[in-house]
Amino acid sequence: MASISIDIERVQSFLNKHQTTDRSIVLVTSGGTTVPLEKNTVRFIDNFSTGQRGAASAEYFLERNYIVLFFHRISSILP
Repeated sequence: MASISIDIERVQSFLNKHQTTDRSIVLVTSGGTTVPLEKNTVRFIDNFSTGQRGAASAEYFLERNYIVLFFHRISSILP
C-alpha cells in the first residue's frame, strides 16, 4: 500500500502544479489488469493488454496540448 500512497502524493503534486494553467487535464489508463479470485491470492484473472490503445490516446491528447496523466501497467507500451 505504500506505493499507492506515494503515487497519490505525486498525482496531487502534479495537479497542483498545473491547476493554474488554462490547459485541460486528461487521465489515460493503459495496459492489462489483474483481479484476484480469492482473498489469499493464488489464482487471478489477467487481461494481457499491451497498452497500445492507451499509448495512442495519450499521444493524441499530448499533440493537442492537453496535460496528460498516464497510468499504465509496468510492461505496457508507452506514448
